[in-house]
Amino acid sequence: MGPVTSSGLSATCEQLLGNVPNKFRGSWIEMGWLDDNFKDIKAFASDVEKEQFARAFILRLIRDLRIQECIPAEFLANYNIWQVKVPLIVYTTVEMHESDRVMQ
Repeated sequence: MGPVTSSGLSATCEQLLGNVPNKFRGSWIEMGWLDDNFKDIKAFASDVEKEQFARAFILRLIRDLRIQECIPAEFLANYNIWQVKVPLIVYTTVEMHESDRVMQ
């Protein structure tokens, strides 16, 4: 799956999980909803359904407090920072140099 562009939480959930919870708590998904809706995967699930279950599994892993111990405290101090929308710009410079032409 490529980049996800949507106009809201419901559209994002639909696009990534294939299902939308009845309610959100702020921008949070209730973990009970994930447990109820992604309990068992069908034996003959499509590739899309497998991806959706994998995403739900990762979200359930992240809720585990032991995972949060790996995140530096400054990132957890202000949860509102996770809602900030800023442009992400990555500049990468790759230069090719022939080994016999590089000055020492």
